[in-house]
Order: sequence, then structure tokens, then C-alpha cells
Amino acid sequence: MARSLLNSLSTLQIVLIFIGGGVLLAVALALGIRKAIPDIAERSYEEFAEGLRVVYELLFALILAFVIASVLDKFSDAESAVASEATALSQMVRSNVAFPVEKEVELNRGISAYVDAAVNDEWRTMREGKASPEAAGTLETLYALYADFTPADGVQSALHEQALVHLDNVANARLDRLSIASAKLPTILVLMLPLGVIMLLVLEYRPRLANRSQVAFMGVLALIVTSSYLLTIVFDYPFSGDVSVSSEPLTSDTLAALVGSKPRSPQPGDQPLQLTADDLEGVWSSDAYGTVLLRRVGDEIRGVYRLADGAIRGTLSADGVFTGRWCEGPTRKPGTSSQTSDAGLVEWRLINTKSDGRMITGAWSYGYDRQPDGSLTPDGGWDLRKLERDVALDLDRRLTKEPESKFCHEA
Repeated sequence: MARSLLNSLSTLQIVLIFIGGGVLLAVALALGIRKAIPDIAERSYEEFAEGLRVVYELLFALILAFVIASVLDKFSDAESAVASEATALSQMVRSNVAFPVEKEVELNRGISAYVDAAVNDEWRTMREGKASPEAAGTLETLYALYADFTPADGVQSALHEQALVHLDNVANARLDRLSIASAKLPTILVLMLPLGVIMLLVLEYRPRLANRSQVAFMGVLALIVTSSYLLTIVFDYPFSGDVSVSSEPLTSDTLAALVGSKPRSPQPGDQPLQLTADDLEGVWSSDAYGTVLLRRVGDEIRGVYRLADGAIRGTLSADGVFTGRWCEGPTRKPGTSSQTSDAGLVEWRLINTKSDGRMITGAWSYGYDRQPDGSLTPDGGWDLRKLERDVALDLDRRLTKEPESKFCHEA
């Protein structure tokens, strides 16, 4: 029932129901007792309640503190499981770079399919505490893809073994979050807490207080107790409701290259600058696509990056905008989707941001088609930040020795 409420109502509605309802119940209880037993202040109720109050308050506080600590740990464990899963997947993508480009692309597409199934399907089913057959199927396929690969040398063999270890870590982390998603507090505790709240309100009734003071006292007490009780419900279901564990770790940093990242939105304080060839030359870092080395070659700017032996070529316009093409193995040819295209367009602009200083911001698309006005239709964002210490020697060798055919020719 609690899971259904979290999934069907907003946080505000739940707060109004639980906390507002609890306060109204307490106020109604105070007024009802006063009306039903007008002479309760003269009776022995206060002496009787006082004898039980201290012991019960301590016992209830201990139980409530234990439950809150338990569900907070559960929420933290859920976040840790997702972070571990994302880290293992990122390590697999990094290991794949050492494999032949055809196999690297195949394995990365398998990882992309799993991430898509986990984020877009399993996060939905986990709201109900259930696993996704889609995610299970793509994970099984991923195991098959790695099992089908025979390393060609010692380096590939070592990284292949590491990738399999990371894949096991992915499977274990997934089982952990599914276990957390389906678990809930023991039934005895679920029943004891609301009954305990009601008993606490009854024992805390102060018959010798004036009406207004009594109402205020009971209302504030109910506010505190029901707020604490609401915490136990919200955090007991880490993947349900508005306050839930995010899937963002599975779609950010290294994994963003597989699932796509949105172009950066303009921020207050951004100042556009004119991009020059001198600005572009050097080693750059991209959260989604790793390290990129850019260099001037004749009238062009060319670049390389590690993902799928990626390459870039393009030119700078008079107004300081880089427009060019990107391409990756195995085909280096454009298509219309992520499954058919290994090439596309890229645009970069230089800006000075208020928070991060100078950076290049841009977008990329699948295929070489442009809009009538010459702009591209972005399929993802591609932002760069310049590195001062990394010389990227492997990329430098590639940029120097790669044959002309690797550099993104028009279709």
C-alpha cells in the first residue's frame, strides 16, 4: 500500500495526507477527550499517564530511531549499488578500447543496450519492486558477446579478463539494487509504528492545559512524530516515488558516449568568444567521449580520440565556429541512427562561463545531412575542456601516422 501511494501521489500530496492528517487527528483527539470527559483534569489520568509516559517515550524513540537509521542505510546502499554498477560498466568501456575496433563497437553497443534497458525499463519496474526482463536479456547478451571474443595477444587477454570481472560486478550490483527495490520493513514494524504514534498521542494528552495550549501542544507533537514516520515510508522504497535513487550515474561521464548526452543549455553569465585555430590546438577532455587531441593540418583542424578509433576534421568559419565531421570504426560512414551510422557532423563554439571559465561547447549529429539554414540537428552534446598536463602520446602517434582514409571523408 505504501509503495502504491508513493508511486501514485506527489510528495506534496503525501506530506499533506500524512502530516496534515496526523495533526488533524491529534487535534481532534485532544478536543474529543476534553468534550467526552470534561472533568478529566480532576481525575487520576495525569498521574496514571505520567507513570507510563517516560518508559513509553524512551521505548518508542528507540524503535523509531532504529527504523529511520535502517531505511536511511537502505537508501544509501541503493545509491552505492547504482554507483558500483556504473563504475563497472565504465571500466568495461575503457577495456574495450584495446580490442579490434569492430569488436569494440559491438561490445559498446551491447553495453549501450543494457544501459538503455536498465534506465528506461528497469527503473520503471523497480518502482513496483520488480525486475525487468529487458535488462536481464541484454545482460545475458552482453555475457555472450564477451564469451564470443578471442583475444589476440597478452594485452587483450588481460583486459578481456578484467572486463569479465567488471561484468560480474555489474551483475552483482544489479542483483543488489533489485534486492533493495523489492525489500521492505518487516510487517510487525509496519504495524507497530502507526499504532505506536496513536498510543504516544494518547499518553501525551495533558488534561491540565488550557484548550488552546492543549491543541497547540498536540498539534506540534503530531507534526514531529508523523514527519519522522513519513521518513520511514519514503526511504524504505528507494526506487519508488518522487524521492528516489536516480539512474544518472548510468548515463553520465564515460557512459554518456553510449547513450548520448544533451547539448549544454546556455547559462547566465556565458560569454561567446571567437574560436581560433590556436585555441583549438591541444589536448582536450570530454566527460562523454574521453580525451581528444586537436591539431592544425594545413587549412584544416584534425583530431583523434580513443573511442572506436574516432577521428575529426573540419574548418573554422569567419565568425569563429568550428564545423566539421566525426567518424569512427568500423565503417567510418554516415547513417541515420546510432545503429547504422559511424560518422556525422560536429560543431564547436568557444565560450567563457561564469563557473568553469573558458570551454568549448558543441553538438554532434548522425549522418551528414544539414537543415536548410546549414545547421545540424543535434543527436547529442560534445563539450571540451583543455588539459595542460596530459600530452596524450598515443593519440599524437595516431594523428601523425593515420592514413588519410581514416579522416572522415564526405560520403
